[in-house]
Amino acid sequence: MTAIRKKLEFTVSETIDLNEKTIEYFKKSNFKHIDSNPTDRKIRFERGSIASNMWTFNSLNWKSEIDIEINGQEVKANFNINAAGQIPTNKDEMLWETFIDNYQKYLRDSNFDFLTENTKTLKTTKK
Repeated sequence: MTAIRKKLEFTVSETIDLNEKTIEYFKKSNFKHIDSNPTDRKIRFERGSIASNMWTFNSLNWKSEIDIEINGQEVKANFNINAAGQIPTNKDEMLWETFIDNYQKYLRDSNFDFLTENTKTLKTTKK
């Protein structure tokens, strides 16, 4: 099985509701909010399926699981992308890197237009 794994750790200096902003980012990006557990401070998202991997040209639609832990103003995120049926290219990697970077930018600046930025990168990936 081909997989892409990414980790991200950062601190946000602004006092905002990181749970709310995290859920907003991923839901607006068409990820399914699977679970939120206030006890262990974890939020989980999923998208895609092994079957959809076979026909999609958008690597953000590949089967993926994202686990995020928020502790105060600290964020830890694990991105597990299943690329079964695909041969990930540098452009696919770049799309995921941008998507992950834009998540961090959005939490640091809630006026950041992540949807536009993610769409621009997706268009570049498809060329």
